[in-house]
Amino acid sequence: MIETIVCSHSRELTIQLPPEYVDQDLRITVCALAELPPAQAKRQLGWMTGGLVLSPDFDEPLEDFRDFSP
Repeated sequence: MIETIVCSHSRELTIQLPPEYVDQDLRITVCALAELPPAQAKRQLGWMTGGLVLSPDFDEPLEDFRDFSP
Protein backbone atom coordinates (compact mmCIF):
# COMPACT_ATOMS: atom_id res chain seq x y z
CA MET A 1 0.00 0.00 0.00
CA ILE A 2 1.30 3.46 -0.83
CA GLU A 3 0.79 6.18 1.75
CA THR A 4 1.25 9.91 1.29
CA ILE A 5 2.26 11.74 4.42
CA VAL A 6 2.20 15.54 4.67
CA CYS A 7 5.16 16.68 6.73
CA SER A 8 5.76 19.95 8.48
CA HIS A 9 6.81 22.81 6.21
CA SER A 10 4.27 21.52 3.64
CA ARG A 11 6.46 18.85 2.08
CA GLU A 12 5.08 15.52 0.98
CA LEU A 13 6.65 12.15 1.49
CA THR A 14 5.34 9.15 -0.43
CA ILE A 15 6.41 5.76 0.79
CA GLN A 16 5.33 2.18 0.24
CA LEU A 17 4.62 0.43 3.51
CA PRO A 18 4.80 -3.31 3.95
CA PRO A 19 1.30 -4.74 4.60
CA GLU A 20 2.03 -5.54 8.26
CA TYR A 21 2.58 -1.82 9.01
CA VAL A 22 -0.44 -0.35 7.21
CA ASP A 23 -2.81 -0.07 10.18
CA GLN A 24 -0.18 0.76 12.82
CA ASP A 25 0.95 4.10 14.19
CA LEU A 26 4.41 4.81 12.85
CA ARG A 27 6.96 7.49 13.58
CA ILE A 28 8.96 8.35 10.51
CA THR A 29 11.99 10.58 10.86
CA VAL A 30 13.29 12.38 7.81
CA CYS A 31 16.52 14.29 7.86
CA ALA A 32 18.25 16.36 5.24
CA LEU A 33 21.71 15.18 4.36
CA ALA A 34 24.51 17.69 4.29
CA GLU A 35 26.55 18.01 1.14
CA LEU A 36 29.65 15.87 1.30
CA PRO A 37 33.03 17.56 0.98
CA PRO A 38 34.88 16.85 -2.27
CA ALA A 39 36.90 13.66 -2.24
CA GLN A 40 40.62 14.02 -1.72
CA ALA A 41 42.96 12.98 -4.48
CA LYS A 42 43.94 9.33 -4.37
CA ARG A 43 47.24 8.68 -2.68
CA GLN A 44 50.05 7.63 -4.96
CA LEU A 45 51.72 4.39 -3.91
CA GLY A 46 55.50 4.21 -3.85
CA TRP A 47 56.23 7.93 -3.84
CA MET A 48 58.83 7.44 -1.05
CA THR A 49 60.68 4.60 -2.79
CA GLY A 50 64.40 4.98 -2.12
CA GLY A 51 63.84 7.85 0.30
CA LEU A 52 64.66 5.82 3.41
CA VAL A 53 67.88 3.81 3.55
CA LEU A 54 68.64 1.40 6.40
CA SER A 55 72.13 0.39 7.40
CA PRO A 56 73.23 -3.15 6.38
CA ASP A 57 73.39 -4.25 10.04
CA PHE A 58 69.89 -2.99 10.88
CA ASP A 59 68.62 -6.46 11.89
CA GLU A 60 71.69 -7.33 13.99
CA PRO A 61 71.32 -7.38 17.80
CA LEU A 62 72.29 -4.16 19.55
CA GLU A 63 75.36 -4.13 21.78
CA ASP A 64 73.34 -2.57 24.62
CA PHE A 65 71.14 -5.67 24.82
CA ARG A 66 73.84 -8.38 24.57
CA ASP A 67 73.49 -9.14 28.33
CA PHE A 68 69.79 -9.89 27.91
CA SER A 69 69.90 -12.10 24.83
CA PRO A 70 70.50 -15.88 24.95
